Amino acid sequence: MIINKRTRVLFTVVVATLATFIFANTPDWSVYPPAFEFNATQTGVVFFDGNESTDDSDLVAAFVDGECRGVASPSFFPITGRYTVNMMIYSNVTTGETMTFKAFDSSSNAIFDVEDYTYDFLANENVGNDMTPIEWYCIGGGGENQPPVAVDDTYGVESGSV
Repeated sequence: MIINKRTRVLFTVVVATLATFIFANTPDWSVYPPAFEFNATQTGVVFFDGNESTDDSDLVAAFVDGECRGVASPSFFPITGRYTVNMMIYSNVTTGETMTFKAFDSSSNAIFDVEDYTYDFLANENVGNDMTPIEWYCIGGGGENQPPVAVDDTYGVESGSV
């Protein structure tokens, strides 16, 4: 049987694609909601290397002392044309736990720390929404990321720092 060049190229592409999925190290961040009495929400957008994520395979997670308390992926919000992360986060106290955040960039297969952002849990609080999301800027994984500075025309102030 003679294999032509086109078949070999197609085979190579298929094998490379499968290898990417098989060997990807997607974090196993998970949370078991029934183990917690209280919740709150965070809605935001995540930036890697100054670029806003548009990949629904990316992840953002909240942690307390290394324990995952919430995890979610970006999803497309058609009204703004942005990919927002709508995350439910959990606690067994109504207030007082400080949460840190990490993000996974599936395109670089890297885990990043979220820069300069923590959240002091408050039961039933909603932080951000799809129209005015909070912004998570990442460092680590593939090097330091610097958030872009933009002017928010609505209020005439600079944004880009959390």
